[in-house]
Amino acid sequence: MAKLKSPVLGNVSGTVGNIVFTEKGDSSILYRKTKRTVHAATAGMEAVREKFKLVASIAIGINRTVLLKKLWPSNPKVRRSHFNNIFMTNYPLVHTIDNIGKPVMAPGIGFPLTNGVITPGLKGLTFGCDVPDSDANIDTEVEKFVIGCGVVILTNPVDAENPAFMVLPVKTGMQGLDSDTPISLSNTYVAEDLSVFQGYTTKKVYLVILTTSADGTPLRRSVQFSS
Repeated sequence: MAKLKSPVLGNVSGTVGNIVFTEKGDSSILYRKTKRTVHAATAGMEAVREKFKLVASIAIGINRTVLLKKLWPSNPKVRRSHFNNIFMTNYPLVHTIDNIGKPVMAPGIGFPLTNGVITPGLKGLTFGCDVPDSDANIDTEVEKFVIGCGVVILTNPVDAENPAFMVLPVKTGMQGLDSDTPISLSNTYVAEDLSVFQGYTTKKVYLVILTTSADGTPLRRSVQFSS
């Protein structure tokens, strides 16, 4: 960098070749324009990008399901949204598309449910488990319904032109909660989501069962299940 004090032609600004002139006070400062170096992404850089994309897709899927989103805290004072908390919690828990890890659908420790089974089908999935026992501490005076929420991570596209993976939110229908009936829930995709769901051969589901009040407000979450 060089400085011209009171040049005879006045202060100079602009660019000539790779030399840049700028004005500062009564001087003209000149410096060589830096060259932008473009490096090919290393394997490590690509791995970080793919992980970021995967975690973001999972977080978006969770955030799209309002009942799950309501269970995640937000802190406007530090500009941390529900999505930020979902992403930051899941980032250390998720690995690669071939070894996904253990993404978390909802915060906290869930109540137990026994013999839970997720079965992906042609147009959606089903979930079934035993009647909640006393360890679940279900209060049927307050907890009136159950519903399944989570995400499905789709890999191995039928069409090689499609993305290597996609993530869809999962939200089942609701079931009345009582002390005698096993839980049996299902969801069915339609329109564009159905096309995406059917466009992949491998479907990995992560699901929690939520209890809700009579007006549909989410109250508690179960332990997490995966297919």
